Amino acid sequence: MYLKSIMSSPIIEKQVLSQNSGSAMNFFGIGDTSKFKLPIPPLPEQQKIASFLTAVDTKIQQLTQKQALLTDYKKGVMQQLFSQQLRFQDENGQEFPAWEETQLSQLMSIPKKMQPAEIDSNKLLTVKLHLKGVLKNNNTESLTLGATNYFVRKKGQFIFGKQNLFNGAFSIIPDEFDGFLSSGDIPVLDINPGKMNPSFFLFYLSRESYYKKLESIASGSGSKRIHESTFLGILIDLPSLPEQTKIASFLTAIDDKIALVTKQLHHAQQFKKGLLQQLFV
Repeated sequence: MYLKSIMSSPIIEKQVLSQNSGSAMNFFGIGDTSKFKLPIPPLPEQQKIASFLTAVDTKIQQLTQKQALLTDYKKGVMQQLFSQQLRFQDENGQEFPAWEETQLSQLMSIPKKMQPAEIDSNKLLTVKLHLKGVLKNNNTESLTLGATNYFVRKKGQFIFGKQNLFNGAFSIIPDEFDGFLSSGDIPVLDINPGKMNPSFFLFYLSRESYYKKLESIASGSGSKRIHESTFLGILIDLPSLPEQTKIASFLTAIDDKIALVTKQLHHAQQFKKGLLQQLFV
C-alpha cells in the first residue's frame, strides 16, 4: 500500500514528466521505473502512512457511493412523482385534487422586451447544457456586441437556450443575476407564481426522458430552435399549487443532501492530494 501511494504522489509525477520532457509522444516503459528515486522510510512508518491513506481512500469510496445512491434515489422518486405513482397528502391527511392537463401559456408569459442603455460585457448570461444551470458568460472576447441585440433579464424568470432546450439548457435566473443580459437566442418567460411553483416546474422539466423529447417541436433548417410561442404550447400535467410546493420542497431537500455529499467528497479528495504532497516531496 505504501508503494501504491507513493507511485501516485507528486514526486513520481515530476519524475515521469522529466522522463517525457523531450516529446509529448515519448513512450514511457515499465523499465523506466528503475530510474525513480523513492523516499523509503523505516517499515513501521511505511505501515502507518499506508494505514492512514487507506482510511482516506475508504472515506472517498464511501462518499462516492453515497453520492451515486442519492442521485439514483432522486431519479427514481422523480419518476414516481411525475407519473403520479407516488402522491402526497395535505396537512389533514387527505388526497390532493387530481392533476390537470394544462397548457404552459396559462402558466407562463412572454415578458416585454427591455433593452439596456448600454451593453456591459460583464453582465452577459449563458445557459449550460445538461442541467448545469445559468451562469455569467466569461467567454465574451469573441462576441461582437454591437451586432447582437441583448435584453434585460430578471430574477425568477425561466431562461432557456432556443437551440439546446432539449439538451438540458434551461434554468431559473437566481437573485445574483437580476438585471443581467442575454440575447434573443437565450430568451426568458415569466412564471405566474400563483399558478405554478417555479421550482416544481424546473424539476418537472429536468427529467432527461422528458426534455429530450422536446427536440420534436424544434423548427428550422440547420440549427433547429424552440421559440417561446412554441414552448408555451406544451401541455403538462399540473397538480394543485400546494402539492406542487410539497413536491418541490421534497426534491430540493434531496438536492441539498447531494450537494453536501459532493462537497464532502471534493474536500476528501483535496485533503488526500494535499497529504500526498506533504508526505512525498
